[in-house]
Amino acid sequence: MKLYLKILNLAYESIFSNAFRAFLTMLGIIIGGATIILVIEMGQGAKNDIDEQFSNMSVTTILINAPASEGGNTSKLDIDDIESINNLENVVISVPQLSGKVTVSSGNIAESFNILGSNTDIFPMMSVDFVKGEAFTDADEEEHNKVAVLGATVVEELFGDPEAKVVGEEIVLGKKPFTIVGTLKYKGGS
Repeated sequence: MKLYLKILNLAYESIFSNAFRAFLTMLGIIIGGATIILVIEMGQGAKNDIDEQFSNMSVTTILINAPASEGGNTSKLDIDDIESINNLENVVISVPQLSGKVTVSSGNIAESFNILGSNTDIFPMMSVDFVKGEAFTDADEEEHNKVAVLGATVVEELFGDPEAKVVGEEIVLGKKPFTIVGTLKYKGGS
């Protein structure tokens, strides 16, 4: 016990005889520990954001993009391949999509947006939530009705409010008029 008291006394004297050095050492330990905690928490926050963005996609979802045409060559995949792909043993569903950037206008407002053309199977696969209206139907697809479902960002840019009542309104994609049948909740990402 006497030895422990002597060691504590020496440590106490050493710290107070070199108070500035002890302060700097303590400050270095505090800053180092805080930095490690901050970096770990920032990494965890970024991971949570990424997990949230991809929460509706499963590990069984695969996106296959057909290469763009080069030098007049067309893609080797087309809409007729969907049936063959759906008949594969491990495929539950395949969904065609065509994407690009098009000028979308409503009234006197025109903006360029990324658009996605697909069939009715895309909605359950993407797990989207509607603010207003609903998805287009198989009948719309069969009759080639020009209908559109808009994301919250597009609704906000064109109509000023992401929850604006625009179902039934008309927009112009490129030069073709489309009727809005539904609007989606903001989901983040694209």
